[in-house]
Amino acid sequence: MRPYEGNGRPVGPAGTHAAGLPGQTRAKGFEMQQDAITPADVALAATLVERIAALPAIATHAWCDDAAAAVLPLRPGSVVCLTLGVVDDQGRFRRVEEVGAASDTVERGALAPLRERLNVVPRLGWSMGDPARLAGGPLCRRVVDLVDSREWAESGQGRLWASLGIGDLLVAAAPVAPAAPSRVIIAEIGLHTPGSVFSAAEGAVLAAAMAPLSRRARMAFGDDIAEPVRRLTPREEEVLEHLALGKSVKQIATELRRSPHTVHDHVKSLHVKLHASSRGELIARALGHLKPTRRAGADREAVGADSAG
Repeated sequence: MRPYEGNGRPVGPAGTHAAGLPGQTRAKGFEMQQDAITPADVALAATLVERIAALPAIATHAWCDDAAAAVLPLRPGSVVCLTLGVVDDQGRFRRVEEVGAASDTVERGALAPLRERLNVVPRLGWSMGDPARLAGGPLCRRVVDLVDSREWAESGQGRLWASLGIGDLLVAAAPVAPAAPSRVIIAEIGLHTPGSVFSAAEGAVLAAAMAPLSRRARMAFGDDIAEPVRRLTPREEEVLEHLALGKSVKQIATELRRSPHTVHDHVKSLHVKLHASSRGELIARALGHLKPTRRAGADREAVGADSAG
């Protein structure tokens, strides 16, 4: 199979593009009847992009879980795992920033091994080669086209996916920031339906969705590798939602049954984590209208207007 780029067209020899989208997309070595890109596929891609655009513009504690859930409509009955981090050309993570998983068929608790696996062995079990290749756009392939099927089945990662009842696995990667090509977001989608495999059209749809997904990840986590301490806690997210509705600290305290002092502490923490010096800047950052910046003294600025409310 030729790896799919984010524009939905498979890459031909020497980096040329196979012509003919929609309706004429071809993928060699996909081991199935070639599908044409249909209006339904375009609609599915639009659905994924719409769901991705609704993801938080800030680094929340469950961002990758939410992002994985956003991709689930690609194929109902699947398991999705998303990983953000720095990877080498052997599929080894030099650093893992965030991992999330979602499924409409497997219970959340059963997905814990997927979230934790890279803490034990920081390898995916597959690789698309030098991450610099992703500069030309996201790539998407089936694992069986990247790794010998027997080798994959006997590997620790292959056995982990199999333990979840996964047969076919579709994987994709996209760079998060141009200045750091090895910092990527990776999607792994496994089919929970016995004997079922991903179609070429589904590969093209996922590839098309990876570019907006990487842009949203960059918006949320920034160009610098994010530290876990910068993630918003569930309570901070709740306070931020109330602030976005124009509520004062006193009103939020009443509704959440917390003291104004406690809510004010949450607001101060939000300003520090989002590098905002005013409520307007805080909300703009949360809505994705303002990119994160680090200004001298911004983290120490008092938020008198918010506390006074």
